[in-house]
Parts: sequence; C-alpha cells; structure tokens
Amino acid sequence: MRASFGKLGQDNRFWDQTAWFVDTAGSDSNDGLTALTPLKTDVEIAKRWGLGKRARISAPTTITYAQSPTGQTNYNVEIIGGGSLTFLGTPTVSKAGTVLTAVQAQVRTAGAEAGWAITGTGLGATEVGNIAVITAGTAGNIGAYAYVLKDETGGKLRVSPFGKFSAASAPFTQVTPIVGDTIEIRDVSATTLSVGLIELTGNLNDLIAASPTRNCVVFDSLFLSGSATTFNGAVMANGIPCQYARTVLDAMTVMGFNRSVSFHSFCGGGVSTNGIAARTTQATFRQTGIRGILSCSVGTGVSITSDCYFQNATCSVVRGSFSSSQGAAFFDRSTTNSSMVVAAGACMVQTGAIPDWGTANTGHGIVVQSCAGYSYATKPTINSGLGAGREAQVGGTDKLYSAVPYVEATNNAALVLTA
Repeated sequence: MRASFGKLGQDNRFWDQTAWFVDTAGSDSNDGLTALTPLKTDVEIAKRWGLGKRARISAPTTITYAQSPTGQTNYNVEIIGGGSLTFLGTPTVSKAGTVLTAVQAQVRTAGAEAGWAITGTGLGATEVGNIAVITAGTAGNIGAYAYVLKDETGGKLRVSPFGKFSAASAPFTQVTPIVGDTIEIRDVSATTLSVGLIELTGNLNDLIAASPTRNCVVFDSLFLSGSATTFNGAVMANGIPCQYARTVLDAMTVMGFNRSVSFHSFCGGGVSTNGIAARTTQATFRQTGIRGILSCSVGTGVSITSDCYFQNATCSVVRGSFSSSQGAAFFDRSTTNSSMVVAAGACMVQTGAIPDWGTANTGHGIVVQSCAGYSYATKPTINSGLGAGREAQVGGTDKLYSAVPYVEATNNAALVLTA
C-alpha cells in the first residue's frame, strides 16, 4: 500500500496504470487503457494523476499518442522503485521501401571533409527534418535511424550518423548503412507535443535498465515544440536520466531545477531550426543532427560527442558555461563567424582523439571572445576557407589552429593545446 507524502499527493490508483493512450478521436471519459478506449487529451492524464501534485510512478509506464494532442502538455512526475515513463509518438511514414543505391562514408580529414550521406531513388528536399530508419537489409542495421539534414540533390541526403537506441548507460550505438539496405522516412511532427513544463524527478542511486525500461524517462518518436507555450517549452529533470530517441526538439529548453544534477541524453535524432537551450549540469548529445542553435547556457556542462552534425547551425557557449566536445562537425554555416562561438566568461574543452571538424562555413571556424578559452587535445580541422593564418579568431585576432598554445594577452582569450 502506498503511503501519503503530503504535498506530493496522497495515494492515487491512476499512478498504477501502466498504459495510457491518447487520440483526438477518443473521449476523456474513457479509461485510456488501450488504443480502442483512448483519452482525447493528455491533460486528462495530468488531471487523473492529480493537478498540483507530483505523480509517483513505480512501474514501467507508457503514454502512447496516436497523433498530436490538442492543447499544451504539462506533467509533474517522480520515478520511484524501478519505475519508468515513456512518451511514445506515432510518426507518419512519408516514404517507404527506398533501397539505398549509394552510401557516402564520413571523412574528417582536413581538406576532404564529408559527412555521412545516403542516396536512393525519389529522396529529396521533403525528407529534410525527418527521421530515416533502416527497415530491411543488413541484419545488424535494421532499426537504426538518422536525422535528415540536407538535400544534396539527385536523391542524395546528408544525414547524421545512423545508430540504434537502447535505454542503457550507453544508449546509442552507431551502425554503418550499406548499399542495398531499405529505409523509410518518418515524419515525427505528426506527433507534436506543445510542451509547457514537463517536470521529472528520481533517485540518482537507482540504476537505469533497458529490458524492461526502468529508472529513466524516454521520449520516443516525437516532435517536442516549445513555440508559443507558457514556459517556452521545458523538460526539467532532477536525478532522473531523460533519453531522447528518434525525437526532434524545436524551441525547447532542457534543464535541471535548483541547479541540481540532471541528465539529458540525446541519442541521435535532431534539433530543428529554432534550436535548443541546455540549462542543466549534464546534457550529452550523441551523433545528433542540429539545424538550429545549441545554446550551452550558464552553469551547464554540455557534452557534444561522437560526430554531432551542425548543419548551417551554431554552437554557442555562453558566459558561465563549461562544456566539452569530441567530434562537433560544422557544415555550410552561412552567417559569418558563427559556427562555434565561445563567449566571454565561458570555456570549451575538446577531449580525446576526435577533433572538432567540418567544412564550407563562412568566416572563422571557432571564435573565442575576450576572457574566454577553447582548449583542445586534438587540433580542430574546421575548414572555413579563409586562407593561411585565419582558421580561428581569438580575442579579435586571426590565428591558425597550431601545435602550440596561443594566448591573445591583450584580450585574455586563449586557444590552447592540452597534454
């Protein structure tokens, strides 16, 4: 029997319901237990869980959306005792049965940079911003997905690295697409959640598990939108891992409340053109495609790993942020000096053997403002095409990425090689 937890809310039988279905053709008088008896709105779930109270979820629980719900999405949930919560969308398949006729492998070599690209008959501009999923072909590739970033014409698409999701401590595993694999294109915006505030909490000592999913929150096959909502669209987490799979975010904020430890893990998927703000002590982007600004905000420890692709997009490291990168890749940035910008009072640290890289960006690949720093273990190879001596801008001065530290003493800005 549940105990009463005061302001958290008393025992509520609806917290024990492990399956919820939401369909605009449903009714809020239904039980919401199956696709045949769905609720009309997710507001009804929040009501049944107790408005003004924190629902306590102690078993693996899934909310399945048949399409975009009406109104704003708001939840306040605590995950306890091996519970989990999955928000699951129903994407529209806009193209199916497309066989890959060519695959362009990623190349990080300076002067020859190229991102992953796939070619198939009929692929084009309408696929940009959607999720490509391998549905047949190489056995180990089936189920892998990537975010479509750019139409390169002739049936060729630039995509983020393909990979598979598992709710575990290493939640995204890259795979290599093969000529002959079959893909489909999924439009996750068919299930758009207009997010106000999704507040999540848990116990840091509870270990995440994948089968069944436990001790985490998963957003799967959704488009999370913060546009025109009261709280500007925020997922706020404290002590609970939040994982985003086959999901695209737009105009969203991910954060931890009271600056406490929180975890947001982006497993492939994408960020749309209105961008995302990370205001949390731990957010990791793994092989994610980014088409808008990624703002690493005050007090954050954002980690950009494993070849995240910025397509005509910006990584902005703002004052008070200490973030890290390993394989941030920038392509086709059209605004001058805005690929990676490390603002005054901020620090970006590149770690490991994979450099920050890219090509065809206007202006300097990295801009380090006064009283800021960018340190690297492996020399960046962001090719901006400015010519000798002009790869980075440090404290307002053009400099090459060099094998020795460079400090602009006048402006107290640094580009540093670390051991």
